[in-house]
Amino acid sequence: MQKPKKTHCCIVLDRSGSMIDMAKEAVQHYNEFVEQFHAWGEDPELDIDVSLVTFNFQPYEHLWCEPSGKLKKAEDGSFKPYGGTAYYDALGYVIDKYQAQDDAHDEDVSYYVMIVSDGLNNVIRHYPKDVLAEMKKACDATGRWTFTFMGCSEGEIQDLKDLGFDPGSVRAWSKNTSANVASANLAAAAGYMGARKGGVRGMAAAYKYATVPENLDQEVYTCGAIAQPTSSGPNVTNTTLGTDDVFGSVSCVVDHTYKRPNTSSAGEAEA
Repeated sequence: MQKPKKTHCCIVLDRSGSMIDMAKEAVQHYNEFVEQFHAWGEDPELDIDVSLVTFNFQPYEHLWCEPSGKLKKAEDGSFKPYGGTAYYDALGYVIDKYQAQDDAHDEDVSYYVMIVSDGLNNVIRHYPKDVLAEMKKACDATGRWTFTFMGCSEGEIQDLKDLGFDPGSVRAWSKNTSANVASANLAAAAGYMGARKGGVRGMAAAYKYATVPENLDQEVYTCGAIAQPTSSGPNVTNTTLGTDDVFGSVSCVVDHTYKRPNTSSAGEAEA
């Protein structure tokens, strides 16, 4: 059997205050993915590693390019959302860090980045929208990056289009539809992994290759307009995560002291 090609996988999970109404569903979906990543990690036809980044008003790195077995489940009640929503900074951080690695220009290496959020970005420290859009465009140009975004609201649809997300890579969810949309998210990832075994390097619209659950509302599945939770969560403005966080130790906090790595564009070839 031919040696499988490397796939770097990253879960980027919103833990901002607006997620408080979806905390139970978010943990359940996260744990389902943990189980699936454990299985993919043992598949001899795949060569994957896993990273985990969470974010509220700033991103936190918990795991980076580790064997999938190191990804741990979260317990009910242990996920405590608070703060603002900085997914621009979280996604920018993930792209920059992958691009700084030695295998960034290896044509056999691919990337699967899954963002789970529920609202518009409202905190920016390091990655303005135009900068992030150019970064994602460069990633897409390589044909080796796959991005999915679960949780877009009506206002977020245009925002994600501006960032370069294909409509087939985004899905809306709410408390009432989370189970079905989460199933579609798992199906999209499974479809990607199956295609990766066959040599596919990237997908612009991963959800198009997912099996749609029979009872899933089509408007929701195609990121139609739905009501989103409005709770801002606990009024916490200066709390930082501990070293024994529910998702594992925090190895990097992307706060105001963070310095972006000096990386070349993902679309460039090595000299």
